[in-house]
Amino acid sequence: MQIACKFYPGNPSLLAACDRELLGKTLKNGELDFLVRESFYFERFVGSPELAELLRASHIVNLVGEKAVECSIASGIVNRNSVKLIDGVPHVQIYRI
Repeated sequence: MQIACKFYPGNPSLLAACDRELLGKTLKNGELDFLVRESFYFERFVGSPELAELLRASHIVNLVGEKAVECSIASGIVNRNSVKLIDGVPHVQIYRI
């Protein structure tokens, strides 16, 4: 499984991750256009174990796609009820204070 991700270090740190096939796509939800911009979401590809580590280390997380979101659920970081759909694609944002 390849998930595109980009880690932005700092305080707070930010992790953006999406399923590989979503890079560069535009998701539509009513009047909302959600661009899965490669410059924001892609630095490298990772598998589920590495994504789970990055999820635990990040203060702010933005996930798009079934694989990326499912990894966060399987890791116990996200409750399935917190997942939103944009154009039928799972999306999660996490903010840790």
